[in-house]
Amino acid sequence: MNDYLMVFRSLTYAQRAGSLLSGRGFRVAVVRTPADIWKEGCGWSVRLRGADIKAAIELLRPVNLMPKRAFRLENGEIAGEVAL
Repeated sequence: MNDYLMVFRSLTYAQRAGSLLSGRGFRVAVVRTPADIWKEGCGWSVRLRGADIKAAIELLRPVNLMPKRAFRLENGEIAGEVAL
């Protein structure tokens, strides 16, 4: 399993997504998006720890909580962008 960072358009969307995923057993944290990957406003993200991003996206899509972008993390650093 990997860690992922899903970038949302606002704090509200990140909180809603985090709450939904947490309620389904995902280990999540709502965090500020690193400035080097998101230059469009303040940026908030949900960090998935040791999770399957495809399963998370399957839960978020039907309720219109899709992230703007997603990244795979290795040792806490951005390792690459994930296609949504």
